[in-house]
Parts: sequence; structure tokens; C-alpha cells
Amino acid sequence: MSLDREEIYEQRNEKLAKFMKYFGVVMAVFYVMLGLLFLYFPIIEGITKTIKYFLSTMLIVYGAFRFYRAIK
Repeated sequence: MSLDREEIYEQRNEKLAKFMKYFGVVMAVFYVMLGLLFLYFPIIEGITKTIKYFLSTMLIVYGAFRFYRAIK
């Protein structure tokens, strides 16, 4: 009962696709959390509020985009 080469490749690709989907979701949550961290905590000293809000917004939007792409 041996698997041929194509079946092995298909199984490996299915496992890789599943892993990449979960990894994409984890990274999306990471970016959103990082954006919220920049927004609510003084991590970087000496930046203006405008830059702080812009950076936080960009990280949150990018995280939401990554989440959408991972789910789709």
C-alpha cells in the first residue's frame, strides 16, 4: 500500500496550505495588536501624535487586510 509521488505532493501541499492559513491569521492578529500597542502605550518616545496615530492606523488596517486575505 504505497502512495505514489503525486499523492504525497498533494498531501504535503494540503498541510502547507493549512499551516499558511493559520500563520496568516496569527500574523494579522499580531499586526492589529502591534497597532493597538503603539496607539495606547508610549513605546517610542519623541514622536508626534500625528505620526503615532498614522502608524497605529496603518498597522491596524494592514492587519485587517491580512486577516481578510487569510480567511478568503
